[in-house]
Amino acid sequence: MLANPEAQKKAQEEIDFITGGKYLPTFNDEAAMPYVSALVKEVMRWENVSPAAAPHLLITDDEYRGYRLPAGSIVIGNAWAILHDEA
Repeated sequence: MLANPEAQKKAQEEIDFITGGKYLPTFNDEAAMPYVSALVKEVMRWENVSPAAAPHLLITDDEYRGYRLPAGSIVIGNAWAILHDEA
């Protein structure tokens, strides 16, 4: 938010409009705050909590970029790479 004060100002204005400055927003207010909701999702996409996705267990043999992955293997995706893939 420090790098984009305009976004912070717009989000604060939306929060103040919805809450009237009388309470902290809750999940019940999310539908009424599309800008804040989108902003939170983008921040979470850009700086996700963990660089690794949840582990998955392969139920069948698989192949990825020439590497054989046997059934029963545990694979963990790179969440940062997935969230920043421009494809």
